[in-house]
Amino acid sequence: MKQAVAYLQPFIERKKPVVRVTMARSYSQPSKGDVHDIGKNIVGIVLQCNNYEIIDLGVMVHCDDILRVAREQEG
Repeated sequence: MKQAVAYLQPFIERKKPVVRVTMARSYSQPSKGDVHDIGKNIVGIVLQCNNYEIIDLGVMVHCDDILRVAREQEG
C-alpha cells in the first residue's frame, strides 16, 4: 500500500482537471474481499479524495472489458 501511494503521490499533488481512472480486478486474481480487493478499494478512495473520477468495474472482470471501458473513457 505504501508503495502504491508513493507512486501516485506526484500525480495526486498536481492540480489538474479531473482525471478518470478505470479500476478493476481481472479473472486471474482471487475473489471479492481478499487483500487485493481491499487494496483496490483503498486506492480508489484515496484518489477520489484527491479529485480523481474513479470508474470501478469491480472484481472478476475480463481483460477485454477493462480495456474497452478504459478506451471509451479516453475520449
